[in-house]
Amino acid sequence: MAISEDFVKTSVHAWLTAKGYTDVQKRLGTRRGDDVSGKSAAGRKIWVECKGETAASDQWRVSWGNLSDAFFKALDQTVKMENATVEEADIVIAVPDTENYRDRMAHLEKFCRRQNWNVLWVSDNGHVQPWF
Repeated sequence: MAISEDFVKTSVHAWLTAKGYTDVQKRLGTRRGDDVSGKSAAGRKIWVECKGETAASDQWRVSWGNLSDAFFKALDQTVKMENATVEEADIVIAVPDTENYRDRMAHLEKFCRRQNWNVLWVSDNGHVQPWF
């Protein structure tokens, strides 16, 4: 069974809430705006771009398009923060914990660390694991 984007959003929402984040919001389906957002106990905002699998037979191709979109949105959020048009936030990308996504992301860990972005892996049982 595919790990859908809405499942990723719901799992991340529950994980952030359990971690003590407040004002945690998720936007299911195709609603505009941040996929998941909230505030830490210290008041720092978290911005999460979520991606998931689809019913398509070629998840390898889907994962590449999804990650390209997620990275573009994270870069856009970074630029907005640098230009002070949005509140400073922790930038996170949440994706299914599958072989396709792991393989696609394998060579991007250094880039994510350099950008100060984290990646959340969401398993098919809803477990959320930070990459670093």
